[in-house]
Amino acid sequence: MSKIFEIICDDGVCSECQKYAGKFDQIPEHIPPFHPNCKCKFVEVEEILEDLFDKLEEHEGGRRNAYTDTKGNVTIGYGSMFNDVEKFKKLPLYYKNRLATPEEKEAEFYMLRDRKAKRGFLELMDGEMKILALEHLKGDLNSVRKKFKDFDNLPRNAQLVILDMEYNMGANKFQPDKNKWPHFFEAINKKNWILAGNESSSSDIQIKRNLWRKNMLHSIEE
Repeated sequence: MSKIFEIICDDGVCSECQKYAGKFDQIPEHIPPFHPNCKCKFVEVEEILEDLFDKLEEHEGGRRNAYTDTKGNVTIGYGSMFNDVEKFKKLPLYYKNRLATPEEKEAEFYMLRDRKAKRGFLELMDGEMKILALEHLKGDLNSVRKKFKDFDNLPRNAQLVILDMEYNMGANKFQPDKNKWPHFFEAINKKNWILAGNESSSSDIQIKRNLWRKNMLHSIEE
């Protein structure tokens, strides 16, 4: 799969940074940092991850403030969940115009986990939300390549749906055993795209997202 390179800058950055922001087919001539205290990031990702990120923006919606999802998970960005306070404390969260302290991050984590509030006060910037999602997707891509030995040779629509399901459900839940997704895995392995589409529906996501999965698989031509 082809790779692309991207310079990610948050909204409101200086003109010096903004003129370099964007996606590139080859490593760009200029990469961050562009000046002292520059917060722009340079990332290298496989093209399929960028393609799915575009759908995540539509399906998940980016949220700068952390919140507690319906299952009690502390969540931020494009559906990234945190069950470990130490990992949450590593996020570059801001309080107004300054970086939050580790103590502030810890207090927010437990406030949300214990359901003392529905929404946090600290913020994750747009660029960091995207980087967090792409890092999550990199791990998901490695995982599905182990679950589907022929993954890189599958049609792009099938790859995107599989990645979406891995991202949405997590590696432990998205498994081929008899209590989880045996018919979907079997359909993918047999390249039965109609059956795969019919078996791709999840009960805890929007109807629109389920329909997108189904249509993506049904549209694959033999």
